[in-house]
Amino acid sequence: MSVTAETIRERVATLSLPPKIKGILQEELLEAVPDEEKLDEIITRVVDGYERARTEPCDPVGVVAAQSIGEPGTQMSLPKDEKVLVDMGNGMEVTRIGSLVDRLIQRFGSSETNGSEVCQLLEPIYVPSLNGSGRIEWKRVLECSRHKNPGKLLEVCTRSGRKITATPYHSYVVRENMVIKPIAGSKLRQGDRIPVVRHIPTTATTTTLDLSEYLLKDKYWYGSELAKAAALDDYAQGYGDLYTVPVSHE
Repeated sequence: MSVTAETIRERVATLSLPPKIKGILQEELLEAVPDEEKLDEIITRVVDGYERARTEPCDPVGVVAAQSIGEPGTQMSLPKDEKVLVDMGNGMEVTRIGSLVDRLIQRFGSSETNGSEVCQLLEPIYVPSLNGSGRIEWKRVLECSRHKNPGKLLEVCTRSGRKITATPYHSYVVRENMVIKPIAGSKLRQGDRIPVVRHIPTTATTTTLDLSEYLLKDKYWYGSELAKAAALDDYAQGYGDLYTVPVSHE
């Protein structure tokens, strides 16, 4: 059953949207006369789209817009084997982006747009995101996509040895004159300074974190492993069988 014009006006009036957007939305809804379920879906998509389009204070929107106009829709593409950090409601997890997108498309379905399979995410999924002040915060992902390799990939390596592989159109950010600016991977040059995460804030759904998933025990010293060694009588007395801490000599 279609909703009444009065209901549409009341629903639109309560939305936290700019007056111009609310006016256009109300006009379109009055013409379409959707039912209650469709009305909820339309309003949710409009609000989500508006929130997604908002920018952080002091964000260089002119630079971002100019960059985006000349870039194809693959500007945020990563190869399937790259690992990403996500929170799907059960706490943080590290997963390969290819298998993650495959699971999401299988779960929510997809539509084809310009040669890409685009999936609208109907449940909250969050990833760490860099805001305008250079800090990391968790933001919701609204859609994901997959498509064929464009043919050329770019590997970026920092002086500390961190690496990431992406398309030349993947958006990075650099710091110039103490200002964070977006830049396409193809325009990065040796010596450019790019942000590296030092601290990731926890999400609301994260209560525990298994460090061994991120800091492998054969690469890092763990106090817990040393405590186990010290707890052995033979080890504590300095004779007999030694307890081997699982860290390589490197």
